[in-house]
This record gives sequence, structure tokens and C-alpha cells, in this order.
Amino acid sequence: MSNLSVTYSLATPYSGVSIDATTGIVTVASTALPGTVNLKATYGALSGTATLTLPPTPTSVAFNSQNYQATIPANGNITLTAQAYVYDQSNTVMSSLSVTYSLVTPYTGVSINSTTGVVTVASTASPGTVSMKATYGALSGTATLTLTTANTSMNINTVSGTEYYVVISASDITSFNSVTYTLTYNANLLTLVDFAAQTYALETGAGVIPGTGLTILSHANGVLKFTFDRTIPSGKVWDGVMTVVKFQGKGTGTANVSIS
Repeated sequence: MSNLSVTYSLATPYSGVSIDATTGIVTVASTALPGTVNLKATYGALSGTATLTLPPTPTSVAFNSQNYQATIPANGNITLTAQAYVYDQSNTVMSSLSVTYSLVTPYTGVSINSTTGVVTVASTASPGTVSMKATYGALSGTATLTLTTANTSMNINTVSGTEYYVVISASDITSFNSVTYTLTYNANLLTLVDFAAQTYALETGAGVIPGTGLTILSHANGVLKFTFDRTIPSGKVWDGVMTVVKFQGKGTGTANVSIS
């Protein structure tokens, strides 16, 4: 009966959605959340209903952290994973959608896998802040990666006969293979009493130190070269103490101890 007109309305109010009572034109605002809107058309005592489904709509991209941290390795590379997600208008993750990762500007020694978000930091990288970006269509989000260097040098104010302990640790290590470390100290002010104070024996000469993963390659004139053996599963990183070094002061002064 085309000569009769109905009146349109929402069966129940729905935030961000309105309907023109005369024309039936439905207006959906950007503030509307995903869900089902119940529509109603009325003529006198008669009425009919219909539903309008509002599907989730991508509205933003964000990383799960705004500031990632990494320590630049002394040798080789380390990796970490940055993760970003697409969110809908109700701030719910749209897990079926994938973002593309990139660096906002190139950074020497740093790269990011465009699909997985795995970030690789090489020993050639310099301390600073790396800007990363995740993109889905016209939407994007950013995060930073702060790169720092390990504390590889220290000064000891020595007193003759006093014992000093230096802890050598490492973090974010993906592989110890083919890496030789060098411990350098002022042999005029310090005596290296034990390279592995965590064990019972005194270790100062070349050889394998049982149960520690340490091997002293050489030691002379304040320079000790060593390796550290740990099997690290693929995709994992190692953090921890490599050894505790015991020194004894030979005189009064400031002695530098460094690791490279």
C-alpha cells in the first residue's frame, strides 16, 4: 500500500546511531560501537522490525609497548620482537588483521622484519633511539627502541692487600659461538687472584674451568682472553652472570678494569 507511510524509530536507543522518522535514513556516527541495532517501523497499531549489524571497523594501530629497550651486543647480533595490533572502535584487538612493520628512518645496525616485527640489533649500532612504525592501510602507530651500551669499564681505587670482586654479566645474548672476550686490568695495581671465584679452585691460567662454561685462552700482563659456552635455543636470549673475578690490590691508586 504505497499510499500509506510508516514511522521509523529505534526499538531501543543505540549510542551513535539515529534514524529519520520519516525517511528511514539511518545515520551511524564514528562513536558507535560494534553490535546489533534494532529498527522499528510503525503504522497505527501495526509494526515491523529489522536489525542493522554494525561490524567491527579498524580505527587504530598501536604497539604493545611504547618504548622497547635493548643492549647493543659486543659481538654479533641480538634480536627482540616488537608487536603491534589493529584495534576496532571499541578498542578491541582485531586479531585477524596483520600490520606491516618498518623503521620510520633508517638506523645503522638495526633492522626490522616487515612481517614478524623481529628487530635485529648488530654490534655496529650506536646508542640512541630508533623509531619503529606499524601500518595497516591508512592507519599506523609508532614506538621507540632505546639502545644502550653495556657497562664494560670500571675504575677501582686500590689499597694494597684489599680484595675486590668484579662481576662479569651479559644480557640479550643470542649466541656465544666464536666470541672471544678480553678482560684487561692494571697489573701494576691489581693481582688477579681467581678468574672464577664462584668455584673452589683458583683459576688464573689457560684451560677449561669445569662446570662453568668458561675457558681461559691466555693470561699475561694484565690481559686475559676467554670464551663462554652456553647453548641458547633458537628464538631465545640469555641473560646472567658469566663469572666473578677476584682481584687483590698491590698498591694505592686508580686501576681500570674493562671487558671487550
